[in-house]
Amino acid sequence: MVQPNERTILIQRNATSYTGDNTKPRRVVVLDVFRGLLMVLQSLDHARSFLTALTEHETWYSQPVYKDLVPSISRLVTHLAAPGFAFMMGFGIILFSESRLRIGWEINKLLKHYIIRGINFIIGGLVFLAGIKSFPYLVRFQQNFNSNYTVDYENVEKKAKYMRNVILLLITILLAIGNVSQTPKSIEYETVDFGLWRFIWLLPGEYKWLFSMYPPLNWLSFTIFGILYGYITLKQAHNKRYNRNLNLKIGIFLLTLFLAIRIPGKFGNINPELLPSPPPGTLFNNPYLTSILQFVNAIKYPPDLSFITLYMGLNHLILAFFYSIPSSTPYSILNYFIDFLFSGPLLAFGQSALFFYMVHFHLYLIMGLILTFLFGSNQEPPYSIDSWQFWSMWIFGLALLWPMCIKYAKFKNYFTFLMSCLQLYYN
Repeated sequence: MVQPNERTILIQRNATSYTGDNTKPRRVVVLDVFRGLLMVLQSLDHARSFLTALTEHETWYSQPVYKDLVPSISRLVTHLAAPGFAFMMGFGIILFSESRLRIGWEINKLLKHYIIRGINFIIGGLVFLAGIKSFPYLVRFQQNFNSNYTVDYENVEKKAKYMRNVILLLITILLAIGNVSQTPKSIEYETVDFGLWRFIWLLPGEYKWLFSMYPPLNWLSFTIFGILYGYITLKQAHNKRYNRNLNLKIGIFLLTLFLAIRIPGKFGNINPELLPSPPPGTLFNNPYLTSILQFVNAIKYPPDLSFITLYMGLNHLILAFFYSIPSSTPYSILNYFIDFLFSGPLLAFGQSALFFYMVHFHLYLIMGLILTFLFGSNQEPPYSIDSWQFWSMWIFGLALLWPMCIKYAKFKNYFTFLMSCLQLYYN
């Protein structure tokens, strides 16, 4: 599963804009709450796998046909999580890197941090470092090339940033299109030998000893897009109105693009022949137009263009909604809701995302094992996805995780403070 970056740092809700001093910026609470929502949706998907008999996945070689409302929605809504995590990883790289550079970290120290954090951070971190390191060289080249002319350094830097953003956008688009163009037909699965390396980097599925549903190149477009978004919004991170409007525009644009891709049902949709043939007279003979559930039933492994535009569009609309919520209202009931949203379980889950991921997975796994022990291993799980028992157990798991995440966040903050004190002592 794509791992969230739990180190997103900048400013806190209601904080004033940061200055150029040498202090560590505070966190953006909206981003933590958004990440917490993604964690909740992810936990629903895993609870669904461990506690019910539903294990369908929307792959390039097998796509379920959704008919019943509750099971379908409970699966489709969780599609927001994986692209949201990959996007937040890229966004977090920019926020974390900028905050550390402002407090005096060297490039080498920053790169070492990314190496330790893992291979996904290496890929995104190198893109970030290439961007921030390129400006001085571009300016010097311009100065040497035009040594007899006056150099407008501000204009040169502005052009370099524009070029960087265009390149990041092009990389995002090419990677997204690559998911579709490199995917074989479904009939070729387990009949054509595509080779180990193609499954490692590009194709989800099983190959000999390897089973992976998240090859890195399938999800890199979301991370690169997050890096681009981070660059664009970095200086406006405290501006709720700016971020609300920007996310609203991006969300509407992506959903419009989704309609343009989905209605014809051709390019951008991986292997539509996996679905049953539509009735005669269906527009464009498109199987996705047979029902609303099939219309939003996009291929996730690998994410096709319909999946990318639909679920990233919805993620941006959710961010726009969070940014549009006022700090307080004249109505006490709404204020309770706002306080619960920005100070409750979503915030705790979002600020301890990696801890939540590791614990919730085993928590629902243990619940499933207990049910198997009580009802027998040769029977189907006793609860269906639309039963009150399943939803009660899922919510009970979240209730257990809430105080655990709060305790972990306090421990993490204390440990960080202790390490800072030791570093000052030894320096």
